[in-house]
Amino acid sequence: MNFSPEIFLGCLLYFGALLIPALFFFFNKGHSKARKLMLIGVGLQALWSMVVAAIAYFSWRAGNRDAFMAWGLLLPVNFFGFLYFVAVLFIYVKKDKK
Repeated sequence: MNFSPEIFLGCLLYFGALLIPALFFFFNKGHSKARKLMLIGVGLQALWSMVVAAIAYFSWRAGNRDAFMAWGLLLPVNFFGFLYFVAVLFIYVKKDKK
């Protein structure tokens, strides 16, 4: 199987924000005050990703020829997930410094 940079870039665009909690849990070994909020963020991103998948599926089943365009809705899901994870980390870093 050949490495395709387009597939890698697509995965980062659609699910790259999930790297933040993955690295957070890896380096903190799950022991942090922000653990609960990070898990909530992962759950919300998974939920909205499934909603986008459902939209794409039902659009395809309805016979829409441009149903694949619904997958583009994962871009804002990933963007808002990124903002959420950065905000959680920023808030807890500010709290720890006080």
